[in-house]
Amino acid sequence: MLIPMVSAAYASGEGDGAAGSNVRPRNVLCVDGSVINFDETAMGKGWKITATPIDPEGAAIQTETDSDGEFSFDNLTVGLWEFAITLGDGWDSITPDKFTVMMDYGHDKCAVIRFKIKRPVPVTVLKIDDNHVPLADWVIKASPAYGNWFASPITATTDVNGEAQFLLTEGKWEFTEKAPKDTYVPVMPSSGKQELDVEWNDGQPIMIRFKNRLTFQGCIEAYKLDVPPPPAGGGDPGASWGLPGWKITVKRTNGSVVTSGYTDSMGYVKFKNLPLGPYIVEEEARIGWSPVTPTSFTVNLVGGTCEPVTFYNEQSPPGFCIEGRKIDHNGNIGIPGWKITATPIYKGGYPNETTDGATKIEVFTDGQGKFRIDLPGNDYRIPGAAYKVCEEEKTGWLPHTALCQTVYVPYKAGACAKAWDFVNQQVGHWESITIGPASGSSSCETSYTVQAGDSLCGIGAAYGVSCGAMFAANPWVYNNPNHYVYAGQSVCIP
Repeated sequence: MLIPMVSAAYASGEGDGAAGSNVRPRNVLCVDGSVINFDETAMGKGWKITATPIDPEGAAIQTETDSDGEFSFDNLTVGLWEFAITLGDGWDSITPDKFTVMMDYGHDKCAVIRFKIKRPVPVTVLKIDDNHVPLADWVIKASPAYGNWFASPITATTDVNGEAQFLLTEGKWEFTEKAPKDTYVPVMPSSGKQELDVEWNDGQPIMIRFKNRLTFQGCIEAYKLDVPPPPAGGGDPGASWGLPGWKITVKRTNGSVVTSGYTDSMGYVKFKNLPLGPYIVEEEARIGWSPVTPTSFTVNLVGGTCEPVTFYNEQSPPGFCIEGRKIDHNGNIGIPGWKITATPIYKGGYPNETTDGATKIEVFTDGQGKFRIDLPGNDYRIPGAAYKVCEEEKTGWLPHTALCQTVYVPYKAGACAKAWDFVNQQVGHWESITIGPASGSSSCETSYTVQAGDSLCGIGAAYGVSCGAMFAANPWVYNNPNHYVYAGQSVCIP
């Protein structure tokens, strides 16, 4: 080990030896020293200091500190000297407990040296639960309290016996705890922290204790897997692979979100530290994938194990579609079995024109009044195309909205274009003729076919109807670029 060497000239400074009777001549060979504690207070009387000549070798000499913790060596010889302090039981050095000083001529002051020491106090922190079972892997932090300026925070982790060991300098310290996992309720102290005035205890450890009541938590493991297509020649399609980057959301039973995450490269994501109770686990919907299993599951966490949830999806090439709904003004309930047609507005659009003109696509509403018009995803005429979507007229029903509306297909496959609700009222139903908030429209007095150069507000002005009322009666116009109406479209005059 290298021993630091201090030159007498460095420690003492230089002088001319003639400035007063108390100044030593320039050929003095001496050392003045002191011993201080970690907090820079003098250590007092009785500390043994040994000075040993090294080069050239000679006999060691010894002295003790006075009541101010100071010592001195006079009449030393030229050469390299080693100075060492004898530490008592429990004491440790902050600066080296021995070092060398080169003594040489040419100085009118003694070389100055200092030993700085400390006496660390062993402190044991015991961590237990409310049943007095030791708790391992808890992080305990000891921080110097106000006034303990000569110390820094220290952390230690409890072992299998629930103990964390510290060696601290004397003074006030504050202890805090941090759980490794699971939530907890402090029992003693209730604040989760405590202060201790650390004092020397004849080398015996001081023990303090933290006591907690653990509240056990659960976890959910979600798996997202694909369903491979069957081989061309038939047979086993093979194992499913995980789908990475798929968002999984954990919700409370009231629908509020608890947490969410994304699956890893294996299609796996884990949600930890969840309070026990029921949850809903949902997967996101993605264009080009169809669910094979339910898109959400209910999970009840009771503790002890992780609850697994597995979602399966199969790949489905995205296409184009138009969706909408046919509703009864009486309660805004869907009307089933209502024919809806879609006709391409521009010549040459899909489907191909026949000798009878453009072929219409016909569908019928389901039990909830919903309809969906599917369009192929491999025809260049479909992306961005405009379609005239119309409802049929039926005896005994009065339309509250325009019979036809223009719907623009998105440019990107997979997302359906949304048509405004078609609303009808049965003859004889004499409720208010205004449409409720579900449709945002009013009853039609008549319909008007848009001519070139017409605007919706201009048409309304010709019939004495405000611009706002025209938009309210024809909400489908919001689907049109810039909210324009185009020649051939039918608008409702409320």
